[in-house]
Amino acid sequence: MEYQVLTKSLRFSQLENELQFKIIPTPGVFRNKYVQDDYASSSEYGMMTHDDDNALVHAFMMLDRIRRKNNPSHSHRYCDQLVDDLQNLLLCYNFGFRVRREETQTIISSMLAVKGCARPLASSILSYYENYYKSMTEECNSDYHTEYFALNFTDLYIKAADKALFLDQDTDLAMQFYHLAGLWWGDPSSFTVKSSVGKWQLMERRFIDILNNGGKNIQSDKSVFGDVLIPLAKVVKALEVGNDNVRITELANEGFSAYSQALEKAGDNLHLLRELVITAWALKKFSLLPALCCLKDEQPETVRTLTDSAKAAILAIRLPDAPTYPLRRYLIRPRSRRMDTMKNLLCFACAIDIARKLQNALRIAELGQDMAYYTSLDTLMYMLPARCRDNRDVGKLSVMNLAYMNDPNEGQMLKKYLLSGHGPGDCDTRKDATYPFVFIKCFTSRVDDLPMWEIYGDHAQGVCIVIDWAKTFRISAQATPLYRVCYLSKLGDIYTLDDNANQQLEHREEIKEWLEKLRKICSELTDSESKRFFDTLLEGITYLFKDSSYHYEKEVRILYAFSEVSDHFQHTDGEYPLLFVQSEFPVIIREIVIGPKFPDRARRMPYIQEQIEYMCEINDSLCPKLTLSNIEYK
Repeated sequence: MEYQVLTKSLRFSQLENELQFKIIPTPGVFRNKYVQDDYASSSEYGMMTHDDDNALVHAFMMLDRIRRKNNPSHSHRYCDQLVDDLQNLLLCYNFGFRVRREETQTIISSMLAVKGCARPLASSILSYYENYYKSMTEECNSDYHTEYFALNFTDLYIKAADKALFLDQDTDLAMQFYHLAGLWWGDPSSFTVKSSVGKWQLMERRFIDILNNGGKNIQSDKSVFGDVLIPLAKVVKALEVGNDNVRITELANEGFSAYSQALEKAGDNLHLLRELVITAWALKKFSLLPALCCLKDEQPETVRTLTDSAKAAILAIRLPDAPTYPLRRYLIRPRSRRMDTMKNLLCFACAIDIARKLQNALRIAELGQDMAYYTSLDTLMYMLPARCRDNRDVGKLSVMNLAYMNDPNEGQMLKKYLLSGHGPGDCDTRKDATYPFVFIKCFTSRVDDLPMWEIYGDHAQGVCIVIDWAKTFRISAQATPLYRVCYLSKLGDIYTLDDNANQQLEHREEIKEWLEKLRKICSELTDSESKRFFDTLLEGITYLFKDSSYHYEKEVRILYAFSEVSDHFQHTDGEYPLLFVQSEFPVIIREIVIGPKFPDRARRMPYIQEQIEYMCEINDSLCPKLTLSNIEYK
């Protein structure tokens, strides 16, 4: 197999055997035991004898079912239940139950064999550690806490991290488990020195901190830090102080060459490869992108001064957040075309940098006003208890695939802007019939508005849901991908950003400047392959731009984008199901306005009212007002 970060063939057959997790058979004491799925529903759960046994028994029940199916990778429907069981078990430990170390380690190890469990598992253990940290610093009897509450399964966390790093190619997840491996579970007097949870200022320092903070089983090589990190740190410093691009190029030669040489020397040494990959992760996270952007505007002669090893290292590290498949084609191009490869790579780097800036400029950090969305009664039902898979989905928004949007130009405006003034784009014999896995929910400040009812509210037969975004943000700010829409206008043959249509935008001048840079980059890409890859880099922002004829909607939207099929996808009922995902958070609803043409109200409303009240009971929120539209619809 080929590890895409390293772009070199590594013999991972041994690693694949060493780093795989298997579901461990249920210990004899828990075999043939049974508990109900709602075993933790009591408000006193975690304080009663044998509550920890119930969590363990249920977890082993789920694992037994998966093992009998003999396919842990397709057991995602059990993943949420397993995560709940672990969290319930940790709750018991927080309430004073002694840690069942062997059984807990067995559960954690087995969960790592189930697809989808690794990330929430790491998050759950870290949350538990934060409670542990608090109790350790507040209690005097540290020996008691260390003995009873510590989950210091260092070897297990390192194995999980290595699997994520080398087999799953998920560096961010790997860093979470390396983080767990480096946590300090000992004397509370040493916490301030030995642990830095939540205090690491720079991500590239994280792995070094882990090595110094108790991850004794992670071997380190001083040459990596001396020969590689120090030269690369000079590149970062040069960027920070604003050195000229010639100097940055010189330092890039030195730093990237050192990285390339270290990679060659590492061979199949797991420990060295681990450090080099994490170095690459830190580098692309914080310094590679601005370095490439600096080089982008240099003369070709300057770029040519980069040595072959530096070029190879830049290509090996890859672009941050870039899709992997299209770029891999560039990595195998003939040597004669390497200069074109570098030229395009620099263009892609700048495109990613600008896309990030545009996304951040349009993202809403705080929204004080109520916003509404119009929808059919059927769509509303997917956030109510009767239609939800379980209570965790109740009150969450059903975010539909973009294919069902009313605007025929949805997702096309940015492309039209970039191509305007440069002639037509590629004309294939047949148009692409596929739709990206992009999901959008649109909101407007126009409540109980006739045009909105007609266009988006099922021809006035649906509902208008008014969301209290101020309260919603207080409970879900970190997970709220809420953006303002930027409206573009056509002036002759050129598309522009219309100031009058974008009064709500705070950074209009910067957005104009970034869009013009993107247009210039687009014009510099000459082959169709590069242009298609360029389009994939912009998928995260493409749907934040609309035609200015829609500016009266004053729209904001939630946007989720997926590069491939995901377990998050759900389907509506019916002969031809529609594709949707649920938001990561429940919303606080202030009011539900019933449409002016809502059919058979007397028959339907009592049931709807019951479901809404049940939803609010589950989410511990106030019931919204149910009102009738003031519009007389003819």
